[in-house]
Amino acid sequence: MALKSSAALLCLALAGCAVDARMADEITTFNTAQAQGANQILLLNILRSRDRQPLAYSHFDVLRGSGGIAPAVSLSFPWGPGARGGTASTGLALAGGVSDDVKPQDDQDFYRGILTSVTPETWALYQDQNWPLDLLFHLFVEDIQVSQADYAIVASESARFCIDHADVREVRSHCNAKRDIDAAIAALGRCDLPKRVMTGGFEGYKFGNDPEAECDLLQFEGFAQTLMILGFHIAGTDTTAAVGPVLTPGDLKGSDWPLRLNDPNIKIVEVSANPPRYRFMQKSTSFSVHLANLQQATVNVAGQSGQSAGGGLQIHITTRSPDGMIYYLGEVARTLMPTDPDGAPRTIYIHTSSHIVPLLAIERAGGSDAAVAVDYAGTRYSVPRLGHHATMEVFSLVQQVFALYNKASTTPTTAAVVVN
Repeated sequence: MALKSSAALLCLALAGCAVDARMADEITTFNTAQAQGANQILLLNILRSRDRQPLAYSHFDVLRGSGGIAPAVSLSFPWGPGARGGTASTGLALAGGVSDDVKPQDDQDFYRGILTSVTPETWALYQDQNWPLDLLFHLFVEDIQVSQADYAIVASESARFCIDHADVREVRSHCNAKRDIDAAIAALGRCDLPKRVMTGGFEGYKFGNDPEAECDLLQFEGFAQTLMILGFHIAGTDTTAAVGPVLTPGDLKGSDWPLRLNDPNIKIVEVSANPPRYRFMQKSTSFSVHLANLQQATVNVAGQSGQSAGGGLQIHITTRSPDGMIYYLGEVARTLMPTDPDGAPRTIYIHTSSHIVPLLAIERAGGSDAAVAVDYAGTRYSVPRLGHHATMEVFSLVQQVFALYNKASTTPTTAAVVVN
């Protein structure tokens, strides 16, 4: 009996270890499948956008896992003439599994969120995490508008800065990128100045980030590099403002309402010790953009693309929504794989501090070692795992921004960054 008990305990222990290993493998497999599914949905939507088709969003809503050990009994009986006896055996069986629910994202709060333009606060977050600035300009910016006078100032100051600080690696990198873009513009022979518009009552230029218009895109890329040369940087500034009147200890005595404040941005502070006086103060953070290498040029944040801080240098930068980022990548894909049979493929590049890489790399068919692949409209499309391109960085950034903006309870507005 002791031997049988020991064997049973050993079997139980081994079965338990097997269940742990199986569950670990299943969770890891699910995590891999979840990441692959998210990338495939994004690639599908980019291809739909390329073909100007409606987009569809969905996500894993619930993950369920189960695992355990169940007793098992096996009986064997012989048949036929002369058959004798029978056998019986017992053991333990492993049981486990993972299931999930996939939920369409199509409610009002979701669309309010993904139609909200990227804020300077979000831009500052990724800027401070050292994402390539050129990548952020490509994905976040719809267009830039500037008056002719301010354009002349920015152009001359950036050219002077490139000459004076050519020994600084970061400056030299942006200046080299600007020179390459200017050479590409000159090679077109039909792309002298950007599109002229009226802005703030003055004639100005509009730099549209349109992948399908080669001249416009080159002009946009060149002006974005100019802003980077001049030290484009977004930073948050904390300010405090008094809320309500000055209070005395008698005003607070016998009341617990100061302790019931749920807003972490509001606190009560002592404004004088003798006599004791108190006041509620509210902290707020505003994000401003600075052209650090251009003296007396600061950037204020405006809630609407038509707002202006007034006076001085003014540049209006209109940002995209997460949904707009998908449509933009669809335009990039349409440039890379034209839907027009007579269209010539063209690759959109971004400049990093060390090299130039394609913004998006998508292939028809492709090898078995693809980073992500989907079947769409009867054709296999894939993103190559190898090679120099920013596709998976783009996928990661877009998915993170979608997660940040996947819900909002108010109607979205078009945000803009105003440089003055």
